[in-house]
Amino acid sequence: MPAFFRRLAWDRRELFARFLLSIALLASGCIPVAAQVAPDEHRLKAAFLYRFPQFVEWPAQATTGRTTLDVCVLAPNPFDGVLEELAEGEQLEGRALHVRHPDDNQVDDCHILYLPSSHVRRRDILRRLTNSAILTVSDAPTFLDEGGMIQLFLRDNRLRFNINAAAAERARIRLSAQLLRLAQTVRGGPQ
Repeated sequence: MPAFFRRLAWDRRELFARFLLSIALLASGCIPVAAQVAPDEHRLKAAFLYRFPQFVEWPAQATTGRTTLDVCVLAPNPFDGVLEELAEGEQLEGRALHVRHPDDNQVDDCHILYLPSSHVRRRDILRRLTNSAILTVSDAPTFLDEGGMIQLFLRDNRLRFNINAAAAERARIRLSAQLLRLAQTVRGGPQ
């Protein structure tokens, strides 16, 4: 194998190992959140949202011809510019990570859509996007029941997440086994 490809494989393994370690530390409770103020909780949620694309495979029609991987956040935006800071200059498989703040009717070309728990049309949007290849994420307690894919939540003062694998499968989105293992619960079984 040429040196370039060996280095590329090593870089991806190293990046992946670092991310897994940080997620494992967060999920295992080694990094408490409650002792910190609410903005720190939003920073952690932004960090999770920023890292999720590394563990997701979209169907070809969702990425072919696209130069960006669009992470969309609906109002009210809880991240206060943190997500944009994290994504600045980042790429995944040759696509720039791009953070957008569309209105409810402009989300069809998003790759990831964050729907805040306080968003008034969350359920309607999820229903409309049921079979769309958009990874949906929220901190709403009923999000998985509504058909969402990843629910972020605090438990024992730590940020964690649950996954609705059946919803992701319906949208033809593959979630990595590593991501599924780190989830607190996985609905719909392994993909």
